[in-house]
Amino acid sequence: MTWGEEPTDILSEQSEYYPVNAATANGRYVYTLFSGIDEIWHGNLRKSINWIFTPRAAASYEPIVDNTLRLFLQEINRRFADRDGPDGVIDFSRWFLYFTFDVMGDLTYSRRYGFLESGRDVDGIISYVQNFLSYGFFLGQAPIIDRLFRHNIIIMWLERHGLKLSSVFPGVPFTNQRLQERQEEYKVGDNSKRLGQGVSDDGGVEDNDEDLLDRFFRAKKDHPDHVTDKEIRSLSLTMMFAGSETT
Repeated sequence: MTWGEEPTDILSEQSEYYPVNAATANGRYVYTLFSGIDEIWHGNLRKSINWIFTPRAAASYEPIVDNTLRLFLQEINRRFADRDGPDGVIDFSRWFLYFTFDVMGDLTYSRRYGFLESGRDVDGIISYVQNFLSYGFFLGQAPIIDRLFRHNIIIMWLERHGLKLSSVFPGVPFTNQRLQERQEEYKVGDNSKRLGQGVSDDGGVEDNDEDLLDRFFRAKKDHPDHVTDKEIRSLSLTMMFAGSETT
């Protein structure tokens, strides 16, 4: 199965829970590492990017996390410290979400989404992600009902023929813009040194000046048969969804 195809019975043992959690674009399924049901595609993609998420690679991201953490503390102090009454009350669950989403933005694109600076849910991204995941959690237990709602076969057929009936994830425009900017940078050579770096003999990353998007593009360079621009977009959007996990 390739990108955008209908779910198939390639793996009879694979749960129907996964297609329920797949996004759609123009009336077609858009699979990620978390929703794909083709083990060959999934295995090839996972092997192509495993090195990006090794313990040593994860340690190289620590300065980015620290940078966003400093901003988080600054905003908390500026907005809530030394204030009496309701003005001094902070919804930590909400602000931790702002922090985790902005961390993932900085890790992925070297640019935060702006949750911490603005103190709000930018473009409704958090609400969309939470609703999307909640839907998958509940409807994943009864996949047939999903065909009446998110993956309604009639609506998807109409969208494949040009009608726009489903809402678009508000994080898509941000991601598309970052991808376009990065590709332009590579064309003019601003970041060409990043793609020239490699993986050390022990599986570590040799250059700490890369973000996840740089490394996704490097994976495309090293494994063009398994990592295309579509996979890069999917991986980038998946990182945005990772911001909903505050643990």
